Amino acid sequence: MTSEDLRELVSQTPQEPIRGKKPKLDDFTDYLEDGAKTVHTDEFKQALADWADQERELITDPDYIKEQTQTLKGVRALFGEYREVYMSGAREDGSKPKNLPPLETAKIIYSVLKVIKLDNQNGLLGIYNPELGIYETNEPFFHRLIYWLEPTYNLARSKEVLFKLETLSSIKQQTTEPHLIPVKNGIFNKKTQKLEPFNPKYIFTSTIATKYNAQAKVPNIKGWHVDDWLLDLMSGDKELVQLLWQIISASTNGNYSYRKGAWLVGKGNDGKGTFQSLIMNLIGRENVASVKVEQFSERFALSQVVGKTCIIGDDSQVSYLDNAGNYFSVVTGDPVPVEAKGKQPTLAVFNKMVIQSTNFLPKFRNKSNGTYRRMLIVPFNKSYTTETDNWKIKDDYIKRPEVLEYVLKKALSLNFERFTEPKATQELLEEFKITNDTVLSFVSTDFQEFVSDFLPTTFITAYYQAWCEVEGVKPFSKREFELKLPDHIKEEWEKTRQRSNNAGFNRAIDLHRAEEMPKFRALFYWDDEKHKQPVKGYKRKRKK
Repeated sequence: MTSEDLRELVSQTPQEPIRGKKPKLDDFTDYLEDGAKTVHTDEFKQALADWADQERELITDPDYIKEQTQTLKGVRALFGEYREVYMSGAREDGSKPKNLPPLETAKIIYSVLKVIKLDNQNGLLGIYNPELGIYETNEPFFHRLIYWLEPTYNLARSKEVLFKLETLSSIKQQTTEPHLIPVKNGIFNKKTQKLEPFNPKYIFTSTIATKYNAQAKVPNIKGWHVDDWLLDLMSGDKELVQLLWQIISASTNGNYSYRKGAWLVGKGNDGKGTFQSLIMNLIGRENVASVKVEQFSERFALSQVVGKTCIIGDDSQVSYLDNAGNYFSVVTGDPVPVEAKGKQPTLAVFNKMVIQSTNFLPKFRNKSNGTYRRMLIVPFNKSYTTETDNWKIKDDYIKRPEVLEYVLKKALSLNFERFTEPKATQELLEEFKITNDTVLSFVSTDFQEFVSDFLPTTFITAYYQAWCEVEGVKPFSKREFELKLPDHIKEEWEKTRQRSNNAGFNRAIDLHRAEEMPKFRALFYWDDEKHKQPVKGYKRKRKK
């Protein structure tokens, strides 16, 4: 190789910038033999300014910023360089700065890291964490970044920086693509079944603690296999096992809503808790919000959901839900108000799997089809005894990395748009509709025993209210009942106005049976005169 070739090769090779040392005042001080010294202040200031200009050009270079911000350790070091350059300068009055002003601190964070507002102007502040591949939304993380830049700030001063960051930031929508899942070691693409590197263009706010391992195999632990265990949990129902895998898969994605909340229902000692623990271990307990269904309406409860991947409410004991609005809004990915103690309320969208476990399903005040569409009921009918309950499964097996990596690999291999609803799930939902709605329950039981071809509206309403007293349940109001009843009987009955004696109201059987209930006798009065008058009611349709 000639000297000319060598020079050409050197010219084409990227060169690291040569960084000069920060000038020291000592370097510009002359010491005389008699002990006196001369300080060349102007020269020192100029050298310091030249050094600061050179450093500023380097640390603001986009390539250098990208290189330094791959880790939080690099971010902290870069912040130190920014601070040193600023502190080496002079303020307008010529004095040396004592600390970074809040606005300057905010500008540095904004220039070094990705800073956004989530979804809308009233949304949460998000700052990109390069190590996790997510946008952090928690204040402790923000205050740590600020401390790295200016350790002299108190809490009020630090919050002033956050205020300025919120003003600087632009609005970005969260990534809600169901095929992109942030995991411990990257972003898994379910469409390509490949692991991709973290990328700030994806707006994720939560992640999971398990890494994706394409080589993971099903572990055999002294004859125990996770697949066989799930089949045993579901008493051999393969459709329910498939649903469990879908729930696990949905739980790993904290950025997409499948618009259904899972309800794990069993009598106890049935494996619900162990299945939940498997999901918690997979995601990382620090990434799971523990919120029971009855807590969703509490003022500060939803603040703990921020930055979490999944919501699990363990052992809910509530029997009636008067206000489930926030619960269903979270299930369907609609905006909800979020307020932490001592902080301003904001609006947030949580696209997360919501799982509740209970020994019995609560009754909901809202009994519309919208309530039932959002419910996914999974029966846990297995009953483990002292002899059949293997404690090692919960205490050991489902905590092992090889088990979790296999579970994650299998869960992420599933591509589905909607949950499958096995026969057992559908049957439980139909049973729940009846127990949850007193009108439907009434129609499904006593109403079926009427022999009349015509039933006066006042008779049915009084019968229903008396029936509710006997059953020990709260009835709908007269107006609500008469609005809801037609939807449940429209296949066999039609509204009309007729004379009861000609239309087929059977007093001998139906009225006699109703009068056996004391409350009915107090609510309903009927005589021969009324029997002949036209009244509103329901006529049984003739069979074609």
